[in-house]
Amino acid sequence: MKPMNLCTRLALSAFLILAVTSCTINGGPRLIKLGVMPEDRVCRLAVLPFVNETDFELGGLIFYRIFMSELVSSGNYVVSQEGDIRKIYRQLNITPKKMPTFEQVRILANRLDVQLFVTGRVVDMAEIVSGQESRPSLAVDIRIIQADPARILWTTYHRSEGEQYRKVMHYGMENTVTGLAKRASGEILELWFSEGFNRCMD
Repeated sequence: MKPMNLCTRLALSAFLILAVTSCTINGGPRLIKLGVMPEDRVCRLAVLPFVNETDFELGGLIFYRIFMSELVSSGNYVVSQEGDIRKIYRQLNITPKKMPTFEQVRILANRLDVQLFVTGRVVDMAEIVSGQESRPSLAVDIRIIQADPARILWTTYHRSEGEQYRKVMHYGMENTVTGLAKRASGEILELWFSEGFNRCMD
């Protein structure tokens, strides 16, 4: 039997994701819990490359590295090195436009010595320039995956626009995709911590 891709496993919950995405532009990230987080404190994890489904060049790589940086700075996590992950990706023939199967996740877990993974898709990234002003937008679909048993625990959708921080939160407008990605990553992590994601601190 052909291994089931992580995207395929989310098909049964697609209606839930569609239900929340329509109200996320100014409402912050939306979390769907599909499983229970491990009770034990988990400080070793891996952030897998994000699939870029946009026309923005290197959109997946930009968000991937910014999110990983924000995660590392938020606690004392031991996060697998990007180079180690990409080496295993090449060995397993996992292409940039595909997410790993659950069987491949198990292999990654064994070789990286981790049990929790963060990965996902960048579904929108744009930077529209009008006169002297740039208006960035971003939408990401992120999953927290457990390796054994292989399953998706949480999925989070977040759409944000640079303009919303001035209109809704009274901050200065974010005018670059990197700044927007950094702010969106922080908002996602803040939501996760408030909902029970282990904040690995001394």
